[in-house]
Amino acid sequence: MLYPQILEKYSSTIVAELNLPRPKSGKFLFRLARFPDRGTATYIDILDYRSRVMLRVSRILSDIRNLNLINDVPKTARVEISSGFISHTEFLIKEFNSINSKSLMPELENTKFGNHYFIFYTDSFDCTVSGISNPHDKAHAELWHRIINRSYGLEHSVPRRHLRTCNLLVS
Repeated sequence: MLYPQILEKYSSTIVAELNLPRPKSGKFLFRLARFPDRGTATYIDILDYRSRVMLRVSRILSDIRNLNLINDVPKTARVEISSGFISHTEFLIKEFNSINSKSLMPELENTKFGNHYFIFYTDSFDCTVSGISNPHDKAHAELWHRIINRSYGLEHSVPRRHLRTCNLLVS
């Protein structure tokens, strides 16, 4: 398993849970995991509730890159979880029509350093899972660039609310 995959596997256990839509319901679920070389690891979840769309942002406040994730599972990590509703017309949601396995080919590098990103998207019929390292150094990764850049603005749409420590939610 590549280091970015180990990073994502561990961090996905400490952030907000994913609530998958029922198969063939027509609802969507989108998750972008951002692991910048410098900065806060962040998960952006967009969940379709038909009449409303929920945005959930999980920020991992602990420096998980300095943990020994290969040989040990850390006992604690600080995670801030924010959520709220957004419009169906958000620009990031419009990019979902472009997401498919051909346009988001995986291109992970086995390094602890660099910027790593993962996408999970389902429209309840099909599913796309992909990861990339250092996409801004790759000219062919335009869709990755658009999704990542739009996620930075969108995450500020919801107020910061909860802090989770040791997988317990604390208000």
